Order: sequence, then C-alpha cells, then structure tokens
Amino acid sequence: GLLVFTALYQLMYRDTGLRLWRWNIAAGALTFLLYLPVLCFSGARAITANGYVAPMATYKTAYAFCQWMLPYFQPYLSHIFSGVNWFGPSTGIVLFLFPLLLLFSKKRSVYSYTGLFYVTAWLVFFIIVVIMKRLPFERNLIGHYSLTLCSVIMTIHWLSTLVFRSKAKAAFIMPCIGALLLAIHFWQTNGRCLQETLYEYNVNNTYNGLSSELEIIPQGSKVGISAESFYCGHISAKRCCAIYACPNGDETYYIKHQDEDLPPHYLDKYSLQTKVNPYEVYKLK
Repeated sequence: GLLVFTALYQLMYRDTGLRLWRWNIAAGALTFLLYLPVLCFSGARAITANGYVAPMATYKTAYAFCQWMLPYFQPYLSHIFSGVNWFGPSTGIVLFLFPLLLLFSKKRSVYSYTGLFYVTAWLVFFIIVVIMKRLPFERNLIGHYSLTLCSVIMTIHWLSTLVFRSKAKAAFIMPCIGALLLAIHFWQTNGRCLQETLYEYNVNNTYNGLSSELEIIPQGSKVGISAESFYCGHISAKRCCAIYACPNGDETYYIKHQDEDLPPHYLDKYSLQTKVNPYEVYKLK
C-alpha cells in the first residue's frame, strides 16, 4: 500500500517523493528484521505455505473467490464501527465509503493525501486478497480499521471547514462530536458484546465445553500436544497435567487437531480414545 501510494503521489504531483521512498525502505527493512528469526529457524515456507495464507482450495478461480468474498466481507464493514446501525444495516457501508469524499478536496492538502492513501490501502488489500484467494482474520486488519476510523473523522473535519468557513471553532467542534459519538457507541457495544463476539463465537462456552470433555484425562498425566492443540494444552496444564509441546512419544496422552495428521511413529503406539471437537485425544497403548 505504501509503495503504490508513493508511486501515485509521484505521478499525480510530479514530485520525486524521496522522503516517502526513504520511509518505505525503512518500513521494508524493519519488516524484514522482524521476520528474520522465522526465516532463519523455520524457512520461507513457514510464511508462504502455512494454512493461514495458502489459497482456499474451494475456489479455483478469482471470479469464484470474489463471488464468495464480497458477501462474506460485508460483516467486516459493520465490525469496523462495532456494529453501528444508526440508520439501518447500510450504515457501516456508508461510513466505509465516506472518506472517498476526501478525493475531491483541494490538491496537495492533508485531506487529499489522506483520501489517496485511504483508497490505495484498501484497493491494494483487495487486490492481494484476490490474488492469494484468502481473506485474513479481522484481527490482522487493525491497521486498516484504524485508518478507516481516522479517515472518517478527517472527512467530517474537511466538510466542516467548507460549511463553517468563517468559524474555525465550529469546524473543529464538529469532528470532535463525531469522534465522541463513535466513542460512546464503542463503549456501549464493546462492553456488552466483548465476551461473545471477539472471535465471532461464545468464547466462554467453548472453554467450558472443552474443559468438561478433557476431564477424561486424569490430573497429573503426561500429555503431549500438537502445534494446533495448544488450547487443550493450556486447559490440561490448569488441571496439573505435565504438558509436552515437543513430545517424544512416551506421554500417556497425545492431543491433536482433527485436521492434523498423526505422526507416523505414533500409529502403532497410540489409539484414539475420544474426539473433542475439533480435537482428538489419543492414549498410549
């Protein structure tokens, strides 16, 4: 997004944008440094070929993926504003498109730069998503969500300066009112729905259900866990079990996610004891 914004800035304003390129290089270097431990210890495929970034096998073409993505993405627009529904279900869509008005502001102003960056950031996001055929989790979009909220407030401020040309205080107060209304809405909805909607399901019910079903494992047992069954490992650890994230095959129990394969050398050593959706519990023979 930053690279495309910088390129558009150069083309539209015929500016070399050297400062922008310096920041792009700095951001790229910092990103590389943060990923360097993963690249060194796990290799590039740990980033490029894991299940969270691999293309969704159900959709073979970009067109088929877009047909699924567009309806699926609509709740994201509501979640950006914490389910705001002031004027009906379309309120989130209207607020999402609201910053596009900044594109009509005076050129070379902070408003026009904000509008251009807003459009670029979301446009690049959708292009990458379609190419990858994978829509990220909402928690990965906190930067885009924050940009959207700031751009909405910025748009209110710009419109206020047009309406109250001779009243600077009024132009300042209007975006403050908009920010206050959103803040009150967030405070009300987040306080009421946080426990159940943080991950789109009732977290407490899931935790209690898993805890109850994992009582089949006696307290104090040695339990090996796979990479995807850390949740069960946490629950079992609270029941005084000895947890082995790197099991060697002599643990009394082994837990894995249903989508993971049982290690080949475990096939003759362990037998499936029970299924705790979406996990499987094996016991040493």
